[in-house]
Amino acid sequence: MERNTVLLGVLLALAAVTSLVLINVIATVLFAVTLVIVLAPVYDRIVTYGLSPRQASVAVILCLSAIILGVLGLFVYIIYNRRELIIEWVEELPSVIEFDLGFATIDFELADVAVVAIDWLSQRLVIYAQQVPELLLKFGLVILLIYGLLIGKGSLSTAITRLTPSEYHDVIGALYVRAEETLWAIYVIQFITAVVTFFIALPLFYFLGYEMFVTLALLCAVFQFLPIIGPSFVLAGVAGFHLVGGELLPALLVLVIGVPIAAMSPDLLLRPQLARRTARLNGTLYFIGFVGGLLSMGLIGIIAGPLMVGLLVEAVALVSNHRSMLDRGFVDADGTPISPSRSEG
Repeated sequence: MERNTVLLGVLLALAAVTSLVLINVIATVLFAVTLVIVLAPVYDRIVTYGLSPRQASVAVILCLSAIILGVLGLFVYIIYNRRELIIEWVEELPSVIEFDLGFATIDFELADVAVVAIDWLSQRLVIYAQQVPELLLKFGLVILLIYGLLIGKGSLSTAITRLTPSEYHDVIGALYVRAEETLWAIYVIQFITAVVTFFIALPLFYFLGYEMFVTLALLCAVFQFLPIIGPSFVLAGVAGFHLVGGELLPALLVLVIGVPIAAMSPDLLLRPQLARRTARLNGTLYFIGFVGGLLSMGLIGIIAGPLMVGLLVEAVALVSNHRSMLDRGFVDADGTPISPSRSEG
């Protein structure tokens, strides 16, 4: 028992030191670990079909890459397919934008706005271009981690189980099940929210009179995968085109009607309900984890936040259940069941 405790302490200490050393990629590692937990059942199913662990890992990675490239490809296809209409919109923009407020008229030179926009966009592109090598390295790291963790997950779970006293195996199992359920819910919720956003935005753009309502709805669904930005980016872009053309009323309609319906309602109404049903997590707690994780850790926080809240809820349930069993005399302080004869004695 003492040797196991020492070894477990060494493992945790080394894990903490490693996290400090690899602080710049800790978010990437965490993301890969969460993906492995979600992909593990798929990997196990593929292995049962007769493939070797290495072949199954490669198959899982190929499927994951196909999904990611499919989403990105859909976005690129939408832009490319509508390039002529976008160019036509840009060419029809007036040189001067006038806003008639009734009591005053405000004029904006489009050339001045274009200079500022182009300068800002150029700076953004330079920053993104400088980050491309780092992003490629992180993407490669994610692939290698998924491949290695899927192959070695059996050895890792066996090592943790052997280092942990047998009376705590149920605790580890409960926390793992909760983590798996929460992560499945997070990824599934994200996908379902995107699909629902498409079907909400489709009639919205149609009734607002947009010719390319299907394309705009698809863009809203794709941008749903980008936290904070989301469909609001698409709606703001549409409103911006109206403002540049001097059309104040259509711009206000898109913002006043579109943002609450297509951008806010899926996140505020749908996500909490799905979280309660799929992850056994209260909608309010999920929303706190989602927003808190996002503000504290950035993009990885939309996964880490709800995950940690889910684990905390499970830990509270375990403590409450143990306390209840202890008060009723079913277990002792160490969690060992008390037999009736022992209780009577």
